[in-house]
Amino acid sequence: EMSDGRREQVGVAPQSPEAATISFGGGATSCTVGSLSDGGASLAVGSPIGILDPIVLELKAFAAHAE
Repeated sequence: EMSDGRREQVGVAPQSPEAATISFGGGATSCTVGSLSDGGASLAVGSPIGILDPIVLELKAFAAHAE
């Protein structure tokens, strides 16, 4: 844990940011994944306003390989 009470996120950073979609409560928005770990993901979104818990994170790179 960091000195200010936040947990330090130790994960795997993609070679470059990965495009993804966050789905939640009937809505969806695009985002960029900065890193992934067993405990979560670092996501960048245009605005977090209106994003509800729980979310489903769909990585476009994995979706393309699944088809």
